[in-house]
Amino acid sequence: MSGLSGAKNEPRFGEGAATGGAGGPPPAPAANNPGREASSPSPRTSRRGGLVIRGLLILAALALLFSPLFPYWNLKLAAPQYPKGLSLAIYPHHVGGDVSEIDGLNHYIGMRKIDDAAQMERRLGVPALVVMTACLVIASLWSSRWAVLLVVPVIYSVLDDLGTWIQKSWKGKKER
Repeated sequence: MSGLSGAKNEPRFGEGAATGGAGGPPPAPAANNPGREASSPSPRTSRRGGLVIRGLLILAALALLFSPLFPYWNLKLAAPQYPKGLSLAIYPHHVGGDVSEIDGLNHYIGMRKIDDAAQMERRLGVPALVVMTACLVIASLWSSRWAVLLVVPVIYSVLDDLGTWIQKSWKGKKER
């Protein structure tokens, strides 16, 4: 007996008529395109799709390269004492806005200065973006499906840094 169904002479997975194995004839060509199997794309479609993907990777690389010119995060604080409010603009390499005023207020609740936080991340922010941009350009030029593995170290580094910040923020905190 083969398989779980109990039927005799049933082809095993990977054998038989469906796959063109030893147990049966090769698969029939697609009905609308004689001479070509249904699952194989035309070379023209495949080439066009590859060019679109490469173009999107280059576009992503350019967007990433110019992204430090714009804030990654904006924070607007409102309070009666500040009719215009207070704001922060967070860039990969610096913090702008009402930093000194917010630092003065944060001092009263025991927070450290904004410029003291994430110094390493700000120092390495732009170089890391350049490395990610280079990886995207290389991936767009490298015609292999494994080119996507160039971004794995980047993703790991970001997640590792995030995990470190989460651990730092909870160290010394008592559960209530």
